[in-house]
Amino acid sequence: MSTSARDLVIGAAACAVLVYFFTRIELVELVFDWTRQHEDWDLDEILAGVPALAVVAAWFAVRRRREAVLLSVRLEHNVAELQEEIRRRRELQEQLREAYKVAAVGTVAGGLAHELNDVLQPIVTLAQLHADRPDTPDEVRTGMRHIHEAAERGRDIVRHSLSFTTGGIRDTEEVDPAQWLAGFAAQARESAPSGITFATRLGSGAGSVRVNAGELEHVMDNLLSNAVEAMQGRGTVTVVLDACTLDAEAALAQGLTVGAYVRIAVSDEGPGIAGEVQRHVFDPFFTTKGGGDGTGLGLSVVYRLVRGWEGNISVHSEPGARATFTVLIPRLGGQD
Repeated sequence: MSTSARDLVIGAAACAVLVYFFTRIELVELVFDWTRQHEDWDLDEILAGVPALAVVAAWFAVRRRREAVLLSVRLEHNVAELQEEIRRRRELQEQLREAYKVAAVGTVAGGLAHELNDVLQPIVTLAQLHADRPDTPDEVRTGMRHIHEAAERGRDIVRHSLSFTTGGIRDTEEVDPAQWLAGFAAQARESAPSGITFATRLGSGAGSVRVNAGELEHVMDNLLSNAVEAMQGRGTVTVVLDACTLDAEAALAQGLTVGAYVRIAVSDEGPGIAGEVQRHVFDPFFTTKGGGDGTGLGLSVVYRLVRGWEGNISVHSEPGARATFTVLIPRLGGQD
């Protein structure tokens, strides 16, 4: 029943009640008889209308109360929707700000990388040439090898910078991550320090993804190396592979589209990552290593590569607890 129809029914019922009192109880006549005994008041007509006025006033009071309650409920609902929209806009603004920052740094890094590559290439070639010559003295050969190693390290930094700028290689292939990670984890066990163990839980039904296998190897190598380094030579690195589906809210939080994804989680048993560091862990050139041991490009390149696959990487940790890096990659097929 609509509001107007309901109001009409209630109004008719109120009128019927009034008619009943006026006809059956002769309320008006009783009021007139009582007021005639006090003729100096001249209130007989006013008092006769009091019952009707009281009923009408009560009816409007109930109406206003009900409308006020409905308005309050609608207002609370609108406030909740507005707060949710503000939260979503802030998340989108933060993602846009991050994209602008990455693009700006990428442009600078790309220009510097090309210039440095032109400088380092002859150094690598000449150092290798002199180190391989049979008539080169041992002392000079040792020095040339040091120069060659330093130049190669510089080229690695340049290569990472170029990957950061372009967001990765565009040549991709279909990869079964469960099979691929099984082989990669076996190699990681062989090269890991004696105090490090690896635990893997690889869901065979997680599905396939479309990535560049070399980029995937770079991403996993970086994450496993960081996990091993965080535990300082003793502990267990856990690699978990499974499938998940992101709904609208989860996808918005990750900056992704709704759909099915393959999830790779790498966890360590280290001291954890402070909240302030977590906010900057994927920033270009950000590093917690001192003495020039880190370039700050490792995780930023990983971030760019994963985003190049239309996926995302995130970190979850608390000080004193383990850190977990989670990679989401779109699953071929799109839906469960």
